[in-house]
Amino acid sequence: GVVLQAFELEQLSRDVMEFQGREVRNGIEVDDFGAEVAYWISGKGHTLEAFGRKDLIRLPAERVFHFFEPERPWQTHGLSPMCACISRMRGLQLYENWQLIAAQAEACYTAHFEPTMPGMGPNQVGLKTPTGLQATDADGNVMTDLQPFTITYGPGKMTYNSPTRPGDFYDPYTRSAKRDITSGAGTDYPTVVRDFTQNNFSGQRQAIMERDFDTGMKQDLLESQFCRPFRDAVITLAIMRGLIRAPGFLDNELLRRAYLRTDWQPQPRPWIDPQNEAAANQIAVDLGLETLNTQLNRLGGPPASVRMKELAEQDAQDIALGLGLRTVTREKIKAEQQRQIAQEQAAQLNRTRQNGVL
Repeated sequence: GVVLQAFELEQLSRDVMEFQGREVRNGIEVDDFGAEVAYWISGKGHTLEAFGRKDLIRLPAERVFHFFEPERPWQTHGLSPMCACISRMRGLQLYENWQLIAAQAEACYTAHFEPTMPGMGPNQVGLKTPTGLQATDADGNVMTDLQPFTITYGPGKMTYNSPTRPGDFYDPYTRSAKRDITSGAGTDYPTVVRDFTQNNFSGQRQAIMERDFDTGMKQDLLESQFCRPFRDAVITLAIMRGLIRAPGFLDNELLRRAYLRTDWQPQPRPWIDPQNEAAANQIAVDLGLETLNTQLNRLGGPPASVRMKELAEQDAQDIALGLGLRTVTREKIKAEQQRQIAQEQAAQLNRTRQNGVL
């Protein structure tokens, strides 16, 4: 059978330094040109769990999918996208913790009495010291303990405490820190934080384009080097076991490629402005810049042949019911769009002539 198994980075052996004259770099065996030859992996799990065990497995590189983005030649190990912002994440975590502690301490102190006459001394804040214990530390500093609803009593006017935490600077600071973190991780702020209030339509569209540009390349790499080989292996095994009938698959290379040919459909990318983007997609098809299959695949729809069959069936059903609106509507929309395009082209030509270019 075909088994897909994941490994942790810590399962790479750091004990093997050389094998048959080839260098082994922290568990990755390389040839004279730095290309991966094999992976030395602990078969019993994490390194700490398998401490002292010698049951190492040498897996040929063609059986291992190692996904990372090399930044220099001869690099065999990658870095997490989070390494660029881990210190910022730690700073935000500390800020959140101390803000919470300060808010809790501030909320415990409920009220105090303010002196209203000259000569009234300050009141002591905190709980009464138990008998036999010192109320000061070794340096003479007063030691207090706050609990919820703490009130200092004494002569004067009672004044209630008004907590101010987290304050006006909390939201700007945390938002700035989260922007730095998401930018360092190679993604966009609204997608990670789910905060779409700080952006307009153009900004959101630009953020999505930047995100898709980065993730699209990773998706293509995963598809070509991981998804396709694994899928082909599963189908090949099923054909060899007689579960799928495919005449000529094992004897003819062209037939084998035809059987394994497929279109990979990524996660649908929804529209931000459906009306404008639908018009832009139609223009791209009319000008031959894209095919209908490409656009349907990007939107998560079926192939064009299936979609046109569905539309034909829908039209037949509408006509049978005496409606016949969908076909007429599509024809009207197409005619209106062509009329608008012609008007825009004519207007552009007039502006060009007025500027003296023609």
